[in-house]
Formats: sequence, C-alpha cells, structure tokens
Amino acid sequence: MLIGVEELDAPEADPFDICIIGAGAAGLSLARNLDRRAFRICLLESGRPNPSREAQSLNDADCIGLDYDLAESRCRALGGTLHTWQGTIAPLDPIDFEAREWISHSGWPLSTEVMRAAYDDAYSVLGVGDVASRFDGFDAQERSAIEKFGAPLDIFEPKPFIILKQHLEGLCRRLRRDVVERDNVLCVTNATVTEIIPQADQGNVISSVEVRSADGDIVKTVHAKRFIICTGGLEAPRLLLASRGTLSQGLGNDYDLVGRFFMDHPRLRSTAIALPEARSAPILRHVALGRVASKAGLVLSERLQRERRLANYNVFLTNVGVDLEQRAARALSLRDAKAQDAAGREQTRKSARMRTMQTLRRAWRTMPVRMRVGMESALSQSPFRNLAIVLKMEQAPNRDSRITLSDRADRLGVPRLVLDWRLGDEDMRMLQDFETVLNDAFSGTGLARQKIEFRNPDGGFTFQDSSHPMGGARMAEGPRSGVVDRNLRVFGVDNLFVASSAVFPTAGNANPTLTIIALSCRLAKHLNAEARQPDAATSEDNRNQTTPMSGGKLEQTPA
Repeated sequence: MLIGVEELDAPEADPFDICIIGAGAAGLSLARNLDRRAFRICLLESGRPNPSREAQSLNDADCIGLDYDLAESRCRALGGTLHTWQGTIAPLDPIDFEAREWISHSGWPLSTEVMRAAYDDAYSVLGVGDVASRFDGFDAQERSAIEKFGAPLDIFEPKPFIILKQHLEGLCRRLRRDVVERDNVLCVTNATVTEIIPQADQGNVISSVEVRSADGDIVKTVHAKRFIICTGGLEAPRLLLASRGTLSQGLGNDYDLVGRFFMDHPRLRSTAIALPEARSAPILRHVALGRVASKAGLVLSERLQRERRLANYNVFLTNVGVDLEQRAARALSLRDAKAQDAAGREQTRKSARMRTMQTLRRAWRTMPVRMRVGMESALSQSPFRNLAIVLKMEQAPNRDSRITLSDRADRLGVPRLVLDWRLGDEDMRMLQDFETVLNDAFSGTGLARQKIEFRNPDGGFTFQDSSHPMGGARMAEGPRSGVVDRNLRVFGVDNLFVASSAVFPTAGNANPTLTIIALSCRLAKHLNAEARQPDAATSEDNRNQTTPMSGGKLEQTPA
C-alpha cells in the first residue's frame, strides 16, 4: 500500500515488525525478500514517487576535501538512485574480501562463498539470472579479440561488466510495484526520518523514529521492533551521527568510527594515445546481448596485485569524448582564470576541469537509455586512431576520509552533511606504481608509442568521483574496527541495522549497486530465519562466520 505521510497513522501500541528507512535499491530489495507472513513492514521514503526539487534540496551539503559531486550521488524518490542509475553491474572479486596486508584496514567478515549465494539472490531481484553466467569470464573467442587489440593479458584480466540496457527502463517501476502491492508493506512517501530514538530506559534498543514532511509541517512518530537504515553511502552515516538525543556522539559511534573510512572509486583519464593504425574493438565497449549489454574492463591480475602490492585497479579503453572534454576544460579554465590573481588561479582551473567533467557526465546520464546504448554500440563498431585509458581506482580505506556534521541544519533541523573526501599516501604510492606497470605493459604490446600519463599539464591529478559513496559505517568483526557486524546489525544496538554501501569495508573495482542488493537479500534471509527459528539463525550464522587473517586469507571460525 502506498500513502503520503499525511495519511500515516502509527500508534505506539501497535508497532510495526520492521521499519525500513529509505526506498532505494536496498530498501526495495529488502522489503521484497522479507517473509510477508512473518513481518508487517513500514517503508519510509523521504521523497515522493518521482524526483522533486523540494526533496532534493534536503541533500544540500558541504565538501571540504577533494571535489565530489554530492548532487549526483543521491536521489530522494521512491526507487532512490535507481532513477539515475546507469545499470552497470559486476560482483566484487575474491581478493576484495581478503585482508590484504599491504592495504590497511582491508578484509570483509564475509567469505567469497557466502557472497556468491547473496549475488545469486541479487540477480533474481534484478531479473537477470539468465545472464549471470557471463560473470564467469569471457570465452576464448572474446579473449582473442581483446588480445588482438593489444591489451596485455599477462598483466590484466578481462572482467565482464553487464549493462542492463533497455531492461533498466522498467526495473525501477517493477521493483516499486512489487513492493507497494505487497499486503504486508505500508510504503510512506514524503516521510524524512530526522532522528532515530532509543528507549528512554534502554539505550541499546531503538523504540521509534521521528518523521517529517518535506516542508516540516507534518511530524509523525513510527514505532517498530526492528529498524533498518537503507539511505545510501552518504545519508546512512549522517543519520547515525545526527541521532544524538540520547548519546552525544550519535548511534553506533562509541569508538568514533561512524562517518570515517569514506571511499569512492576515484577516476582518472589518461592523455590521448595515438595508435599505430586505426582499429576497432567492440568487445571493449558495449556489445549487445538482447535486453542487456556487456563491456570489458581490464583488471590487474591477482598475481600482480600481490607481487606489486597494488589495489584492485580497473581500466577501460575508450575513444569517446576525449578531445571534447579536454578542449572544454581548457577553454573554461582559461576564461575563469582571467579574473583571478596568481594565487587563486590554480584552484580556479582545477574547479573548471571538475565542473566540465560533471556537466558532461550529467548530460550523458540524463540521455534516454536506448539512445545512449545505441550510440555506444555504433561507436564501438567504428575504427579509431586515438584512445584514452579511463582508470577506476580502488581507494584504500582511510580513517581521515570522512563524513561529519555541520553546525548548520537543513530546514527540517537535521545537521547538514560535511564531506572530507581524501586519498592517502597508500593511494598515491599505488597510483604511481600502477602508472609504471601500465606503461611497461602497453609499450610492450606496441599499443602505445608514447608515455601514458594521468597527470594534468601542471603535474597534478584531477580526481573525479564515480558517484559510488562507500564506507562510513563499515562492516567488521567488532566495534573497535567497524560500525556493523557481518549481519549488518549496529554494534551496541540490538534492533538497528544498516543495509547500504556505507557498510563496505573496501571498495573493489565493481559498481556497488549489485553488492548493495546482495547484502540486502542476505539480511532478509537472516531476519526470515530468525523469525522462523531464532536458534537456527544463530547456528547458521556461526557456520558461515569467517575472520580476515593476515597474509590475505579468510579463515573459517569453528562454530
């Protein structure tokens, strides 16, 4: 059932079994997979059925670190960022779950085997179970096509990325319909949760949430037995920090970890590379697979990651938009620099480059799906003489890269988000080493006749975010190293969970939406089992328990 917040009637004497905060990919997947016979669910969405400026204005925030497109990464509407998502899916790689001793704070408290089952459930939610086998890798013919192009496959491993293509157009509508039509779900729009409220006599148990309409005129309270935050990689830490009516540091923050270890996939584009002759390489761009498409990323081999102590970097070869972006950025930076003095000129040029890339990216993302994929498919068939390498970095977890709260509040009284996105010394060391590996690899194949560089003419880097906010409420074995446990329960709070990219301990190189949905499906299974037979759920959890160990291995813990 779908209602507006003005129709909500939630008496304290009749609490919901579960209150889900946020109706994006995580919230909808969770509500869809929870047992309708066991749970009466209240699904709260800050926005309305479709995106609106009124709701989006609640996303206003401050960025004090690296430039970050805060507007692009959040969508307050029923369906969340599914409204703007490009539909690219890929699972994390086995090495991503390991505790890699050369990357501080790495390691998931979940094994590859556990996540493989969760990914199968996520494919079912997305309706693409029939193409999931594509993630097993490219066949011999496809690998040969990639190799003929000149990609060094002794250094890189081709990784398939599936693009949902036309299938994406109906996905958001289908998921929304599936959930809203369930007889055990009450979906409430225009319902922003402004605070999570613990019981007065029991700080480790949440009793209710405060809910306000976008204009602040309507204030309601929702009571439930369990609460699950599904508000995304930025808003989940913000809500935990802002819920400080009982605890001044916020919820789950006994060890000052909420908001820390914020990550994205920093992107860099190389200088244009002139090829010896014109070539075409459809496998490196979008290839039609019926209602979905596929493209090849080149991922550093596990062997090389271990030998060179590098993160799980991924590159795409592209011939699209290189000159346009460079010329537009140069023209804009020169125009803006004319009004600046010498001291302020460099920052202005960096800002101009960032604004240009953000504008181009938004234009591309707002293009109708069929048109965008059609252009990609046509361009992929055409021979080209110049290419650029787009690098998608795996950012190392960094305690000082973080989300905090401002002294200023939005119109509903919630402190504004402040993002200090940082890359650390580990990232810069690995990036420089990767540049060396990349140049050695491509010069050896004859693909590149000049040095491949990601630096600007001034010698610096212009890092662009991928709108993949992660970390900030990381999953861990205990409260001294994270915010939630392996079942996404907030440490120190018995009935509060977080299903979001905020819980990712490391980023890998895959777009996060598939893993978000997988973790939500896994949480639904856990709660379903707990409802049916609490002791059995605990026993199953113990059997699957894994502990990150030094040396990059995950060791089974006895039950």
